Amino acid sequence: MAPETKQTSPSKSKKRKFVIESVIRKDKLLAEPVLARFLNGRPCKDGNLRGRLFQNNTNNLRYQNNRLFAVETPQLTYIGKNYGVENSAPIKELYFLGILDKKTGKMKLVEMSSYTLYPNLPTFIESEPDLPLEETYTEKQRKIISEFGSKKANKAYSQAQMVKVDPEGMAEAIHQASTSVEVTEDDLNHLITNEESYLALLPECDRNASTPEEVYKLEWIAPDDFLAHYETVGRQHLKSELKFDETYSSLMKVIAAIAKFELDDESQIRQVCLALYIEDLIRFSRLKSWELRKGTPVLQDCPERVKYYIFHTYTSERGKVFSATDKDRLLCCILVLSLIGCKYEVFTTTLIESLQMNIKKLNLLMKAIGATYMRESNCYKLKFPLTRLTKSYKKISRSMKKK
Repeated sequence: MAPETKQTSPSKSKKRKFVIESVIRKDKLLAEPVLARFLNGRPCKDGNLRGRLFQNNTNNLRYQNNRLFAVETPQLTYIGKNYGVENSAPIKELYFLGILDKKTGKMKLVEMSSYTLYPNLPTFIESEPDLPLEETYTEKQRKIISEFGSKKANKAYSQAQMVKVDPEGMAEAIHQASTSVEVTEDDLNHLITNEESYLALLPECDRNASTPEEVYKLEWIAPDDFLAHYETVGRQHLKSELKFDETYSSLMKVIAAIAKFELDDESQIRQVCLALYIEDLIRFSRLKSWELRKGTPVLQDCPERVKYYIFHTYTSERGKVFSATDKDRLLCCILVLSLIGCKYEVFTTTLIESLQMNIKKLNLLMKAIGATYMRESNCYKLKFPLTRLTKSYKKISRSMKKK
């Protein structure tokens, strides 16, 4: 007979005591052991499951402990989180993995993370059943008139339907009509002459240049020997011996402030002299014709040669008539010089405040110059392609006077 074996219960098994050598806690930079429990039991019978532990790498300390554990199976993907509404980690429970060294009888404890994994099911959007289209107010009105309306109402409704315009058909008819129109060479020449009539107000320029800097050049409008009349005053401003008070325009102050960013002394002097010349042009543009006829002293601080040039260029009848055309020519020169002084980009508010003109007039002159309005930065910029203006100067001036 076989010998009898006595089975001992777990409660009567021998208890062993181990010495805990060290306890290793979680580290944010290292992946810890994971105890995973699947919500729907064993996901697959025969297969090696591999999980991935993801950590939040943001600089916010509040979210650095957020982790996500994912296990992929041939059928589904299981996900467990330790944060948010779908937090599957047990609350106030710590799990440790014990590693026993049988030779020394010492044990190391490694802190673990526990996750309950839920199957990640795709979201299905339930399609609503097709409902009959709701009738419009016109269709309802037509049914009511046809069923309960009088003969007069039915006749009026039928006449209104006959006169009704189909938007799609009208759009197609307009497209066919516009494509069938032939533009002759005379029409194109008319547009060119209208544009050239307004370009006559501009200073010397090259509209066919390859870069915006070559369209308007400072040596064409105000060469160095011309700006040299402001050199003495300009050097005093650079040395801060003279300061720009409230009588100076904001445009002049902006252009003079850019001089500090120039690399050499010659460029700084040229920039300050240009700002002083623009200031004299702005003050002259604010004058009225009656002030010139009365002989009111103007531009007292302006150099005599520059003052003679301004009166000779922008007035007629020996400086007694300052017409609207002369003023537009002067404003175009100021705008071109302001673009050059501000590196071909000047703010709209600075121009309106300094020149005391409305936005419509400013936009009109800037289009003639070729500058583009940048809506995002609220400024005018000289860039390619240059803005084209095809309206004649006479028509534009008349429309401005009517308004």
